[in-house]
Amino acid sequence: MNDRGESLYLPDDIAVQRARKLGYNKGWNDRKFQDFSIIEEALRKSRNFSEFSQLIREKMAELERNVG
Repeated sequence: MNDRGESLYLPDDIAVQRARKLGYNKGWNDRKFQDFSIIEEALRKSRNFSEFSQLIREKMAELERNVG
């Protein structure tokens, strides 16, 4: 914005900003569903918190190996 409060962006710039925001949100939504599936699987396989946390740690270590 300039001193008078007017936007300096052209309409094309606004479209680019909206597309970036959609892409950003999609990335976070994908990650949210991935994390949810990991937690859900650990909940189903565990009988107590110790088992649950161990399964989560193992899955995170596996994901880290696959990324790195």
